Amino acid sequence: MRKKKRYYKTNTHNLKHRKKSKDFPAEHKPRSKKEEKGVFRSISETIDEIWDWAETQGTAQRDKPHTIEIPEGKSPAVIGKTKVEKKEEKKAVGKCPNCDKDITVAELKQIFTKADDNKLKQIVDTYNKYMKPLNMNTCWNKAHFFAQAAVESGLSFTLKKGESFDYLADDLYKGRLNPKTNKYKIIFSYFYKNSESYLYGRKEEFKNHKKIITQKANQEMIANLAYGPNSAMGKTLGNTGKEDGWNFRGKGCIQLTGRGNYEAANKYTLKYENVNILNNSDTVATDIKIAVLTSMAFFDYNKINKIANGTKNVKGKICPKVGKNVTLANGKTNYDEKQEIFDEKTSKIFKIDSCNFTEEEQSNNKPFIIRLVRKWQTNKSTIGEVSIDDTDIKGYILEEKGPDTTTSGKEQRIPVGTYNIVWHNGKKIKNVLKVYNNDVPIERAILIHKGNIAEDTEGCLLPGLTKEIDKVNRSKEMFNKIIAEAKKRGLTNSKLIITANYEN
Repeated sequence: MRKKKRYYKTNTHNLKHRKKSKDFPAEHKPRSKKEEKGVFRSISETIDEIWDWAETQGTAQRDKPHTIEIPEGKSPAVIGKTKVEKKEEKKAVGKCPNCDKDITVAELKQIFTKADDNKLKQIVDTYNKYMKPLNMNTCWNKAHFFAQAAVESGLSFTLKKGESFDYLADDLYKGRLNPKTNKYKIIFSYFYKNSESYLYGRKEEFKNHKKIITQKANQEMIANLAYGPNSAMGKTLGNTGKEDGWNFRGKGCIQLTGRGNYEAANKYTLKYENVNILNNSDTVATDIKIAVLTSMAFFDYNKINKIANGTKNVKGKICPKVGKNVTLANGKTNYDEKQEIFDEKTSKIFKIDSCNFTEEEQSNNKPFIIRLVRKWQTNKSTIGEVSIDDTDIKGYILEEKGPDTTTSGKEQRIPVGTYNIVWHNGKKIKNVLKVYNNDVPIERAILIHKGNIAEDTEGCLLPGLTKEIDKVNRSKEMFNKIIAEAKKRGLTNSKLIITANYEN
């Protein structure tokens, strides 16, 4: 049974003080401004409570060198080897030599059998140039990326003019028949059982045994309605303008779709090629270099490059991240075809079965970046969603209430912004993370530590795996995940990036 919180009177000033949560750093920190109101403190009392601000930066290092010397070219069995040494010996296997190897025109020719060599050369040059910066320099990523592209762009790698919206009015209205299941699959929820299907869809009829088109599809209108800002799909895609459906329709070698995706990919095209695809979205459909780069960017910012490593489950893990499952005229789905291409071609061409890539090798080269998006605030606290780049680590962080402030002692949250991260090892609180920047000095000791409620924060950040109003739960579990990742990656160039997107 949970114990009730109690309040105690001090002998000196007859004031009520709330007892800190046990075993959390707030228990050891100086009394807060709330606790000090009306209290005169002597210099000696203040000095007694000053923290040891010593901090270290970087990762843990070995105290002593290995005591076992292994002869070159041999792997002798050693009695009494520790678990740590065994783990390090396993890691010494090294990175797969094929992962960093450039792809070639000859390899792609086996996939895109109808594409000319000049086109394939552009694809090869672009992928090779950006595979390391975008973390796609693994055999697995190569196999998955080109399996997706082969189905989306065809064996001739044709970019076309973008996603086609040349739909029959009947198909828009009632869905497309799957001959295998004899059931209809809805194409766009907006048009399902909607009479506008016959206003904008293609109409056909047979005369003298010939099919005649009596009404061409108004593709632009279909796109703007199906992917419009008020439609379910449009909201998912981040479309905000009435013409976003058509302007940001599927283009490129994996059919980049929606304003949200174009905005995300635009950061990459501006950075690497100085091309703004928001101003001219058709560049994705006409320039092979931009088509490949934006598709690689899609893999990167959606973390597909991480999911791809080690999985052969194209239909279950990769395809749902790329796009919807569409029934084709032959009765198969595009998911089926992508799995087949992967199994029969790309996985063999890029030799995934002999790849000895390990996730640690890639993650150890990436900076430790924590992202906190503040979403919920009350008059007691602020809670946001937290994640760590290039990991599946996600949870919540509880902070002080608003508004933001750079002033110490106000029991309010620190400002939105980017912060450096270092280790904090004080006399009482050790092995926690401390954040600071030009506006919030390191002496403030804004820590990331365990805790559940606002009274535990003292201006710091409390992680948790779940949340309630003014509370995070399973703080120790989330804290340990963050610390483990920080130790694995090190704190060189590490950052805490705080943004705000409040729902209340």
